[in-house]
Amino acid sequence: MVIQQYLTYVIDILFPPRPDELRVRSLTAHHVETLYGETRVDACISLSSYTHPSIRTLIHEAKFYNNARACTLLGRLIKQYCTLHCTNIPTVLIPIPLSKKRMRTRGYNQVTRILHTVDLSPFPLVIDSDTLIRIRHTRPQTELARDERLRNVTDAFRIKNPKRVQDKHIVLIDDVTTTGATLTAAKATLLPHHPASITCIALAH
Repeated sequence: MVIQQYLTYVIDILFPPRPDELRVRSLTAHHVETLYGETRVDACISLSSYTHPSIRTLIHEAKFYNNARACTLLGRLIKQYCTLHCTNIPTVLIPIPLSKKRMRTRGYNQVTRILHTVDLSPFPLVIDSDTLIRIRHTRPQTELARDERLRNVTDAFRIKNPKRVQDKHIVLIDDVTTTGATLTAAKATLLPHHPASITCIALAH
């Protein structure tokens, strides 16, 4: 432990951490869990508020810096959701996929990374990050007006293996939602393949 602290101290001197990175280090799982609160956003469920500085910092660090601790802490929100809603129903967790272009640029899907930090062993759950794919690169939703967002992601998704969603209970997961347009478009892609149910959730709104 002392050696680890010393190494962290030396690394911080050589490579000064970002202010947000320092904030993530100070956060605890308990603190993040107290920020859990389900809110209905159109046809989606938000698990916390993006206006809270801690949540905003965690999402920014996970999304743009692949911060492992931020991913783990955000995973606590998903664990709480699963504890409340997925204890008895076999469910497939599907992260909203990135386009090939954005995946090449960023190198990872932050929602997939967050999901893989969650201990799913108490629940009848599986993660499927291969079946839903994004076939069209789209502009970031934050750059668009509300009425443009759904058009931006319409027909942006495709199902690679329809049998993997047929008769399954699906939970679609994104990191942030504003209007629910991305989750709605992904849900519309899944519906023709007859899943048993589809629930759309976002870590924050």
